[in-house]
Amino acid sequence: MVKRKIVAVTPLVATLAFLMLGFIWDAWHPGWIVFLSIPVVGTIEKLTRKNLKAKIVSLTFLFCLIAFFVIGFVWDAWHPGWLVFFMIPIVSTLLYA
Repeated sequence: MVKRKIVAVTPLVATLAFLMLGFIWDAWHPGWIVFLSIPVVGTIEKLTRKNLKAKIVSLTFLFCLIAFFVIGFVWDAWHPGWLVFFMIPIVSTLLYA
C-alpha cells in the first residue's frame, strides 16, 4: 500500500524537482533526467512483487533504458536508438498473450 502511494506521488515530486532545477539553477536541459525517476520507481515497485512476468517486463524496461543511453553516448545514435523501447511491448505481449 505504501509502495503504491510512493509510485503515485513520484510524478509530482519529479515535476517539482524539474521546476526547481530550472528556475533556481537554470538547469532545464539536464533537469529533464529527473522524469526518468517515474518509470524507475514503478519498476522497482514491480520488482518487489511475486509475479515473475511483471518482474521480467520491468527488467526489460531497465535493459532498454540502459541500452538506449549506451547507444546514444557511445555511438551517438540517439535517433535510431529509441527503437530499443519497442522491446517492452514485444516482451509484454509474448509473456501475457
